[in-house]
Amino acid sequence: MNAASAAMQLDPNIHSTELDTLTLPWLLLTDVEYFSHQLTLHGASLKATQQNCVNATLPLTMESMLPQIRTLAILLAAKRQHYDHTVIAAQLSEPADWLAARILLLQISHIAIDLQQLIHLDLANQRAANLSQKLNLVFTPALPVLVNHNRPKTGTITLLPIWSSTNSKIATLIKQQQDTATLHRKLQTHCQQSLQNLLTGLF
Repeated sequence: MNAASAAMQLDPNIHSTELDTLTLPWLLLTDVEYFSHQLTLHGASLKATQQNCVNATLPLTMESMLPQIRTLAILLAAKRQHYDHTVIAAQLSEPADWLAARILLLQISHIAIDLQQLIHLDLANQRAANLSQKLNLVFTPALPVLVNHNRPKTGTITLLPIWSSTNSKIATLIKQQQDTATLHRKLQTHCQQSLQNLLTGLF
């Protein structure tokens, strides 16, 4: 896939009639990826994180509540390191591993990124496609939704806008949510089942 040619340009409000019709928009707080590479979060960034979450108008979930994403990202990175000895162990995972894990486990159809992240999405789709092909699973690449570089961020923790097809199991779970705790439990169960199905392709 050539992400640049497939990208959709949206304004900072992340709104599109076509996307809203075919997909369900929601938000993912990428706190786990951040703390995989950082030991601390400054007080100002933490406060901004909390405020952005409070102000969110879309369904929101935290990556820290879905440990399967980190597990799959690290496994993808470890497998790549097995074949590529130039990978530095201290920085085992990279953005494409995390994106691939999110795409596979959360059934992401579209994801908001800026121009600098297009290469990461291309790599993520490639890695997700390779794993799916090994397991004879149908894989549809996640399409990029280009946003301004100054989209809302919380330090380097991103409140990431993502979309899932309205026909996906993930979208059904989100639409049926009663409260955040229940949603996280249902998403965690879904991610655990999906991860188990993918593990055979990693070993």
